Amino acid sequence: MPTDPVIRPRPVSTAVLLLYISIGVALLGSLLEIPAMHALSGQGATGPVLIITLFIYAFIVLLVLMIGQGRGWARLVYTILFAIGLAMMAAGLTRPGARGAGMALGLLQGAIQLVAVVLLFLPASNAWFQAKKLARKKS
Repeated sequence: MPTDPVIRPRPVSTAVLLLYISIGVALLGSLLEIPAMHALSGQGATGPVLIITLFIYAFIVLLVLMIGQGRGWARLVYTILFAIGLAMMAAGLTRPGARGAGMALGLLQGAIQLVAVVLLFLPASNAWFQAKKLARKKS
């Protein structure tokens, strides 16, 4: 259980990799949803929706980058967003017509994120985040 702030423990490295994979799965799901988004939003409204979606992905990538650098606040924010997303996904699964590739990708993404969040809170991960915080305070 290394607490050297330079050496990132394997659970954190694995979690960060899983979070990037999750982003890839989400991007794939978003690409599959573009035709439906366009049909539902009417002519011309797809652009703003795509811009907002890209902004959200950029924010999530930033959070994952910060998690990889040992920023505890990013780990907490990601975990809160994950919990909110999990509740929204559960509500979405109960609606009529919830099936197909979009649902499968959503379930896959949720499972990947769950494993990543658990890894981020293992004892070795907690020790590393704490050591990184202390090292930043000393410098």
